[in-house]
Amino acid sequence: MGNWRWLDSWFRGRFMLILVSGKMEIDTSIAALITEGIQQNSSTMYGTSTLADEVRELGPAAYQAFPTHHFFARVYRPSAVSIRAMGYAVNVELTRAQVWAALLNRQPTFLCNPEWTVVPWEHYPRICLDDLLDVAVLLPSIYSRADHILLPETSTNRKPVARELLDDCVNIQMQFDIWHDMVRQKTRSPYWIGEGSTYIPFNEPLSFDSPSLCLAFVYYWTVLIGFHQCIYALLQIINKPEDGIQSPGMATNLPPALDPRNYQPAETRKLAALACRSLDFALQTTLQPDLLIAPTWIIKEFFGRMNAIGLCELESLWVNEFNERLEVRTREMRAWLEDKRWARIG
Repeated sequence: MGNWRWLDSWFRGRFMLILVSGKMEIDTSIAALITEGIQQNSSTMYGTSTLADEVRELGPAAYQAFPTHHFFARVYRPSAVSIRAMGYAVNVELTRAQVWAALLNRQPTFLCNPEWTVVPWEHYPRICLDDLLDVAVLLPSIYSRADHILLPETSTNRKPVARELLDDCVNIQMQFDIWHDMVRQKTRSPYWIGEGSTYIPFNEPLSFDSPSLCLAFVYYWTVLIGFHQCIYALLQIINKPEDGIQSPGMATNLPPALDPRNYQPAETRKLAALACRSLDFALQTTLQPDLLIAPTWIIKEFFGRMNAIGLCELESLWVNEFNERLEVRTREMRAWLEDKRWARIG
């Protein structure tokens, strides 16, 4: 009952439930409703306390049963983890939406503690997005350490520290690769070239086996954009000559499992293109369009920086156009929710 009282006071009487027997819609509808509540109420609901404080104080066991599990697993965690893993400065709208706050802040989060990746799922099956976020939640601490190394005033002993951090990056990259391989084992063709007209400036749009799988891959490719840029920056530090003199062996003193070619800007651009080719399917099939706000923003920022050096002009235009459609879809979903007559059960 404590959780019920917390949720009821949290939304100030606006949190209602609808029972859809035996259908997945119960998850997505409630998740969308909770997200709307967060967007409209988070700025005034807690005073000086943050949403992260509220979630952490309850502990992981508080999210083992419906509806709190669905809020945590399908709304809060994808939001809180993803923003930190993307590795960019926080945007005001994203912070209000709570969707990607953790990855963009580039600071470690309590969600990386093992109990937060296990306890909430003791009574519910995991989906591939849950497994992906278990890896993504490790990235904020990587970004925090990288930021310190990349500071201009941090000029001494940078190369050995960067080399050590690269070892940790390789381990995380291996976990991402394992996730990708396991998804392909479970779903032989998780995505394929979809039907549609020419998809300038990208190749044909992608279709997916399910909406949740599409969202997982959008997150996967978008998270890798920030992660690979971090690795590329560390490689630049290691390979940078000191006082105009290349340190002996430093260019080759890299982790054996790391291929620097995979982290070049051209390869990162391919990841962004894959995510863009998936966004239309995601937008057409999701009941939570707000979960696409942060990935779209990250891709827009990436292409914007590329455009600043004379590249990716068409890609930037495409993302801007998609962002407009995303805003329309988000408003439509919010209006649909507000138009429903909700009834509290239990």
